Amino acid sequence: MIHSYTPEPHLRLHAAPLAAALAATDIRNPASLSDGAWLIVASRRTARHAPAANVILIEHGAGQMYQHDAGGVPYTHNNVRLFLAPRQQVADRGAALFPNAERIVASPYLEHLPRPGGGLVTYTTHSNAATAPESRSTWDHYQWALRSLVDAHPTQFHSHPRMVNLVQPRARHFRRPYEPDWPTALAGSKALVVDNSSVMWEACAVGLPIVLCNAPWYRRDVEWGMRFWEYSDVGPQVDHPGELVAAVDAVLRHDEWAKRRAEVAGRIYEQVTGSTVRAIEAVRYAQLRQGVPCR
Repeated sequence: MIHSYTPEPHLRLHAAPLAAALAATDIRNPASLSDGAWLIVASRRTARHAPAANVILIEHGAGQMYQHDAGGVPYTHNNVRLFLAPRQQVADRGAALFPNAERIVASPYLEHLPRPGGGLVTYTTHSNAATAPESRSTWDHYQWALRSLVDAHPTQFHSHPRMVNLVQPRARHFRRPYEPDWPTALAGSKALVVDNSSVMWEACAVGLPIVLCNAPWYRRDVEWGMRFWEYSDVGPQVDHPGELVAAVDAVLRHDEWAKRRAEVAGRIYEQVTGSTVRAIEAVRYAQLRQGVPCR
């Protein structure tokens, strides 16, 4: 039997396709697992909760790095038997972190992500992560521009789960929907307004136009790659709240960034097609290596 431990909604989303394919059982207390049990998780932090388990770890973001990993101190995780990464660079990065793991490039979550087709501009924001200034939400900088946005376009709101208590009341104030489920929000979108979140790269992968919100605390003299700043040209960038509506108008009127988004998505997410099947085969192989008979 395989179990799944995903205590936060965004982790659950990334683990769900593989967990469903493997008929995994959701649990709330991984410490209760017997030695040698198999457990699907979607973050290094949750992998630590089950040191005696055989962990299947799914990278729940797009692999953005700052001065240190968002998962905390990069010590060795000997319990991880399989690591699913969005691209080879991230898989290789896991060599020291997960010395006992088979590392494969596969994104079952992205493979099952719906395509956009709605008529809403979706505003979302990242959590106030303390990893680096660039990992912080831009909510404090842009929330005052949202009245202009909802007046100009049919809008829905979304956010990192840790920002719900800030964003949802503002959506209610504007009498606009707050959609906590990202795939549902994505399906209803025609454009995405975002600061720094893995959903922006998922938007690139499914062809959704995006507007990137910069903040005064985003340093221009650091290079973390991806959002900062190698791939920051996947949509119009906004530095001041007063520029937001014009940027949304521009990307909806003439999306000159579509080709670049597709190029960047191909670099961030490699080998998406067939990800679920490859992941299932890798799980079975990892189990065989541990002496679990194949069913």
